[in-house]
Amino acid sequence: MNLRYGKADENVLKRSVADVILHEGQKSGTGQSSHIKNGKSSDGRGFVPSSDSLSDDAAEKTKTGISVLTLSEKNAGGLAVVRAVNSLAAEKIRARVFCPVILLPPGTQEEKLREIMSQICSAAFSLDVEVRPGHIEVTDAVTRPVITGSASGTFFSNPEQKPPGNKSPEQVSPVQKSSGQASPEQFSGKVPQGKKEKTGPEIVAAGWIGMEGTLILTADCRERMRKRFPASLLARTDLPPEELSVLKAAEIAAAEGAGHMVNLSDGGFMAGLWELSKKAERGLDIDLKKVPILQETIEITEFAGVNPYLMKSEGCLLITARDGDRMAERLMEEGIFASKIGFLNDTKDKIIRNGDEIRHLDRPQTDSLAMYFFTS
Repeated sequence: MNLRYGKADENVLKRSVADVILHEGQKSGTGQSSHIKNGKSSDGRGFVPSSDSLSDDAAEKTKTGISVLTLSEKNAGGLAVVRAVNSLAAEKIRARVFCPVILLPPGTQEEKLREIMSQICSAAFSLDVEVRPGHIEVTDAVTRPVITGSASGTFFSNPEQKPPGNKSPEQVSPVQKSSGQASPEQFSGKVPQGKKEKTGPEIVAAGWIGMEGTLILTADCRERMRKRFPASLLARTDLPPEELSVLKAAEIAAAEGAGHMVNLSDGGFMAGLWELSKKAERGLDIDLKKVPILQETIEITEFAGVNPYLMKSEGCLLITARDGDRMAERLMEEGIFASKIGFLNDTKDKIIRNGDEIRHLDRPQTDSLAMYFFTS
């Protein structure tokens, strides 16, 4: 059945939103199902109310992160949740509630809405985040489903308490040894005069850059890629969206005394470096050969003609630390691949080194994955 133009009515909210939240909550065993009634939700386990209903002290401990996803429809709901959760995690905040806003083009079947809500709930409940019904509307302002959302939560409760270790460095990743090297042509800028010495905190990358874009590309181009790549390679990129969460990495980093943290999102690694420099109000010096990138990502982006260093990169977190080696070691102990990739300096220079080639970091460019979808 086609959804009606305009805001979703109560029957649709009940059938395709509240009932899906109820069903997925029961499957996941989160207990959220008890908080949904007639399309509306009440305060439940782990929920932090909006700041309008909090005391001044409590309001200072909440923050909202907004996600926007407009490209692929494959797992778009789950990726929207992860993006909101990650944006808060980089601010040392654990997300507790996600509230989606879903815009659908005319002619959308109600089953599509149920599918999107199921994606949202699956990702959210796996990350211990409650889902609220949100806002659903059919509008001719969009030509494909557009999913946005906001998450609210509380600051990490006890940053001094280190998470318990339960993985050895050998258990970090079955594909960590397949990381590739950067190509000089994959970044651009002017060569600076002279070299700068280390003067500031070190920079650690936790997780693999380009993973979000890799998942989106393989989901949307799987049939074409099957003719080029072995099934084993594509299987390694077939991950649920919640695998791109940086929440655990952020909690560990905060416990280890991390300074600034930046979640890699639109614009990918290069845009994240620019944001980190701006956030720290310092220059930086990066060794591109030490940046963690999987060989799978390099091959898939080369096939699609996409720059992996300018591509959506949820799943990777940039962290500043006094001792980058120790920070990376601590993350590895918890099963998160991490690498010290450079340091901040007291200049305005943003230097990217790739072997003997040395260049300046450009201002953030259009996400290369967005250009791929809009021009293909």
